[in-house]
Amino acid sequence: LNPQVHLYNWGEPLLHSEVAKFVKYTLDQGIYCGLSANLNYAKTLRDVVKAGPDFIRVSLSGFYQENYGQTHTRGDIERVKANMRKLREYMTEFDKNIYIEVAYHLYKHNAGEDLEKMVETSDEWIFTRTGIRERRLADQDEATSDMAYQASLVALDDAKVTPGELDLLVVATVTPDTPFPATACHLQRHLGAWQAAAFDLSAACSGFIYGLSVAEQYLLTGRYRTILVVGAEVLSRIIDWKDRNTCVLFADGAGATVLRASDDPSRGILSTHLHADGGMADHLIIQGGGSRMPMSEEVLRNRLNYIQMRGNETFKLAVRTMSRAALEVLDHHGYKPTDVDLFIPHQANSRIIDAIAKRLGIQREKVFINLDRLGNTSAASIPIALDEARRSGRVNRDDLVLLVGMGAGLTWGSTLIRW
Repeated sequence: LNPQVHLYNWGEPLLHSEVAKFVKYTLDQGIYCGLSANLNYAKTLRDVVKAGPDFIRVSLSGFYQENYGQTHTRGDIERVKANMRKLREYMTEFDKNIYIEVAYHLYKHNAGEDLEKMVETSDEWIFTRTGIRERRLADQDEATSDMAYQASLVALDDAKVTPGELDLLVVATVTPDTPFPATACHLQRHLGAWQAAAFDLSAACSGFIYGLSVAEQYLLTGRYRTILVVGAEVLSRIIDWKDRNTCVLFADGAGATVLRASDDPSRGILSTHLHADGGMADHLIIQGGGSRMPMSEEVLRNRLNYIQMRGNETFKLAVRTMSRAALEVLDHHGYKPTDVDLFIPHQANSRIIDAIAKRLGIQREKVFINLDRLGNTSAASIPIALDEARRSGRVNRDDLVLLVGMGAGLTWGSTLIRW
């Protein structure tokens, strides 16, 4: 066993003395200990740093403070910076080497919160059928590129890469800031990665895997050396909040990864396998707003500018296609499902994930799931899950990591990684 303790919302001043004691106790027991809080509200950090947790995660932006019923739309960035400086000072003072992770949080939204007023549903109904208990939704003035930017900053910092080193930006999304230019171009502007090529990729929930495949080919040919691949969505803007079949599923989020060329062919992305079947395009679709059916009063009246999904058919297709894609990439390299150390499927529905794992014979403890907290974030779901798995110690060097996804199109694919 590898016991870990993560403490959340420790930023409340009245908790600091007790938190410090608890951190010391867990460390004395040899237990990995991490802390998460919004640094806008961390007033006395010294005792906590002195206790020496393994990592501290700090939030830069708005969040929902459930205990007090307060919604903070924006954090005070200057206060955060000042507290970050204090963290460094205290780490030097006590000679502590603490990993500091900077996070960008969206609003917390309980899965059934307010939905009972719009559709016939409840938290229990949603959880039983989807496995979702809560989601994160973007603020009204936040766009896809804003979240992509925050995720990219963290990825670049982790990879020790500057925006100026990027050769290519690929953003997988179905919720672009604008029809054109591409969200990747907006992201390029935010980052100041002026020398990088940039484009969007639309493969819905398979988008991140498609993006990895594109990046992989550019790296293999030697055309580019450093590529940023982002999955980012603001699905709350295209949800029909009167449709119980879809409004309980989707959420907002962003995840990013930096890929670089390697001289070690046994490590990194081993291969990616992609598929599509346009004959099933109407299973998951937004009919209005494109060149086929331009925006009009009729489109709005019939709510054709929102996600429409054939739930039962899509469920069966997701299980079948993602299972086949997983076996395809494993067979390609001579592996069996039992060889997989960590399985990260697209976070669509807990019953879909369970069915796929059962078909493949992958043990539950090897399957990473954050759907219960984040919902279905489409192209962002796999990179977010991969990042959480890495930071929580679920994936380690030499692990065999399997990614699979399926989305509108229909599109589906799989990626095998030797970490």
